[in-house]
Amino acid sequence: MSQELPPPLPTDSPKSTIKRRRRFFSWKNVLIVLAVGAAGLVWWSRDEPPPDVSDLVFTPLQLPADQNAYSVITKAAQLVPEHKWTDDEQDTLQSMIEGGNSWSDSIAQTCLRDIEPAWPLLYQAQKIPQGQTPWVSAPEDLLPELGPIKKLCNITQIRARNQARLNDPDEALRTALVVLSAGNRVEESRGTIIHYLTGSVIKRSSLVTIQDVVAYNNPSGETLRTTLRGVSESRANTDAVALAFKSELRFFDSSLPLLKGQKLGDLTDGKFRLLNKLSSVPLLLKPNLTQRVYTNYLRVSSGLVDQPLAVLQSSDELNNFTQKNIRRKFFYNPDNILGRIFLSIITPATSAILKARLREQSHISATEAFLALTLYKREHGEFPATLDALVPAYLPAVPRDYLDGAPIRYSRDLGVVWSVGLKNFAITQTDQVIEKGETVLYLTPRTPAPASRLF
Repeated sequence: MSQELPPPLPTDSPKSTIKRRRRFFSWKNVLIVLAVGAAGLVWWSRDEPPPDVSDLVFTPLQLPADQNAYSVITKAAQLVPEHKWTDDEQDTLQSMIEGGNSWSDSIAQTCLRDIEPAWPLLYQAQKIPQGQTPWVSAPEDLLPELGPIKKLCNITQIRARNQARLNDPDEALRTALVVLSAGNRVEESRGTIIHYLTGSVIKRSSLVTIQDVVAYNNPSGETLRTTLRGVSESRANTDAVALAFKSELRFFDSSLPLLKGQKLGDLTDGKFRLLNKLSSVPLLLKPNLTQRVYTNYLRVSSGLVDQPLAVLQSSDELNNFTQKNIRRKFFYNPDNILGRIFLSIITPATSAILKARLREQSHISATEAFLALTLYKREHGEFPATLDALVPAYLPAVPRDYLDGAPIRYSRDLGVVWSVGLKNFAITQTDQVIEKGETVLYLTPRTPAPASRLF
């Protein structure tokens, strides 16, 4: 009797085998794609090595308080009392400072009383060659002294204008030179961009006061020469601007932790929790890359100090910084997007600062030519045909218009000295309308003196 064999095992149909194999390879492909994607994301999220910033780092000067021009000016400013002016009084005060159409003897007397205790220190500061601001290195560091310093210099200019009104133009010019020197000390005090710009504003305002006193008065030749020398010495060196740019790196380094949500004093207050979470994603924030972009921008800016306007306008690194490093694929490219947002907030407008520097330098050049021409006419009876006649008796060289590198403009026929400005400006007729902000110095006043210039 033959033994019955067990039934054969069921076999898969060819179709089911193919389906299983497809499912296997499908999952395998998905896993491969995910692995490759994850590896690519990790690679894309890598930050670069920390940049070398040694050329942008500097240490503050260690100066005793009585040998620190900035400290002495700050101490003088603290001696000026506060006043609550009405809106009308504030407008009159500003007009008095700028040489406008308003003058108030009562406001002037108040300013003169306020300046008396501060004047000896302000006068002393011009004899101190160096200055160092407090070390600003964090977002919560304030600059409370700048407001009082600017106020001190403003009321000192009212003192100068009042001295001219009392028919003492020599003393008025000496007072204006003290203000000019104070502005220069603030510019060169190795502080932030805000310090530098505050000093620049003070200097340009004092140059206008000097021009008004000379134009509407008859100061002595000796005082004119002293004033000319003081104006020539008021040029802040290029290091002053470069150091102001470099100081921004300290602020950058101390502000970056805010983006990471780290607490800095009372600045966080729970508002950076979302940033803290997002910044933990390496792809969204690359601190080293962000710092490298920022430091390169500071280097480019520092290298362009006192370059003519055409060079600034042709600098691709300066003018296209935002487009190349911040807005590039901004909305749909997550690569370092938090770093780019941070750069858009913290990066200073160095192009505008460099142009303001050129305008200040050209204003000094125009004032030099103005004073030298005034001296020349006093000694020769008429103005020279060209500025070359001023060299070397009055000036070591013809003053330069820093905006284009050419000599400062002068017309004997029109009786005017001017700078080409940012728009290639030119004086072609005596009744020409002058746009606000242009540097134009008339050798003979075109109109009767306004109230604040009735010397």
